[in-house]
Amino acid sequence: MGLDVYIDKCRKPIIKEDGRRDYEEREEVCYWRKFWEILALMQYGDDEYGEDIRLSKEDVEKILQLVTHHRDYFNSFDSVPQVCELLDDWEELEEEGWVLNFNANW
Repeated sequence: MGLDVYIDKCRKPIIKEDGRRDYEEREEVCYWRKFWEILALMQYGDDEYGEDIRLSKEDVEKILQLVTHHRDYFNSFDSVPQVCELLDDWEELEEEGWVLNFNANW
């Protein structure tokens, strides 16, 4: 077991039978393994475990600063281009109805 952290792009919100919120469409766009520093940056703790936190453009900019200066445990700096692409495509994603969500589980 270990820490898995994601940024997903999501659209078309739904309410599941158990009352939890989710999305009809969800695509993983960034993934980190055992990258504890990102949890501290996003102030993501036990209370948020497995829950989506909606990201603002400023949040993604903060994540970019982190991933350009701190290595991911397994993937080195491989996520930098992915995060840059999210920022570059921000307006287009919004126009198409996508939101970006941060989530983690361990």
